[in-house]
Amino acid sequence: MAWDDDLTPQQSAAASAHDGHARLLAGPGTGKTFTLRARVMYLVEEFGVDPSRILVVTFTRKAVEELRERILPGIPEGQDPPRISTLHGFALRQLLRNSALVDTLPAPLRVADDWEEDEIIIPDLQRILTKKKKDVRADLNAMSADWDTLTDAELNVDPQFIAAWRRVRDVYGFTLRAEMVYRLKRAMEQHDRFELEGQFEHVIVDEFQDLNPCDLAVIRSLGDMGASVFCAGDDDQSIYGF
Repeated sequence: MAWDDDLTPQQSAAASAHDGHARLLAGPGTGKTFTLRARVMYLVEEFGVDPSRILVVTFTRKAVEELRERILPGIPEGQDPPRISTLHGFALRQLLRNSALVDTLPAPLRVADDWEEDEIIIPDLQRILTKKKKDVRADLNAMSADWDTLTDAELNVDPQFIAAWRRVRDVYGFTLRAEMVYRLKRAMEQHDRFELEGQFEHVIVDEFQDLNPCDLAVIRSLGDMGASVFCAGDDDQSIYGF
C-alpha cells in the first residue's frame, strides 16, 4: 500500500508538505488521522526517514492507541517504529531519562494517578488546611493553570496551600501529572546536558488546538533543535485562542 492510496487531493497535498514547519486545519470528519498516518508513511517511503526519528504526540491515551493502530502496521519490518505518545507521557519519559539532572521533583519520580490524587493527596490537604474538598480541588486547579500558562505558581496560588502541598509531596513523593510538561520545559532550559530520547527529525502534533502555552513552548523547543514540526487540528475548537 503506497502512502497516498485512497487520499483525496487535499489530503495528499497536506501529508506531503515539506517546506519547513506546517499546520493542517482539519475539523471533525475530514480524515485527519488518516492524513497523519499518510504523513508518516510519506516521510518513510519518499524521503527514507528512519521511523524512529519521528515523534507523534497527542493528548489522550485513546488517541494514542488509534494512531498506533493506524501507523505501526505500515512501518517496514525490521525498522524501529515512530515514538507515538501523549505529550505528558513523552515529558515523563524524558524526565526519567534525565533524572540525575532534575532536582526539582521528588526522587524516584512517581506520578500520582487519579485515585491517589482523590483519595490521598486531596484528603491530606483538606486535613492540613481545614478546607472543603472543592476548595482544595480549586487550589490544585489554580496551580495547574499556572504551570499551563508558564506563570510562577508560588506567586499566584495561596502560599498556605503551597506550603501544605510541599508537606504532602515530601511525605509521599508524588508528582502531579499536570506538571510534567512544565517540568520538561524548565529542565530543557536549565540543563545543557539534558538529552532527549532520540534526536527527532520530525514532530507530528495531533489536536494542536489543545496546546496550552507550556505545551507550545516545548513543541517550539523541539523545532528549535532542528525538528520539522507538522501540526494538525481544528482552530474552531481551540480552547487557548491561538
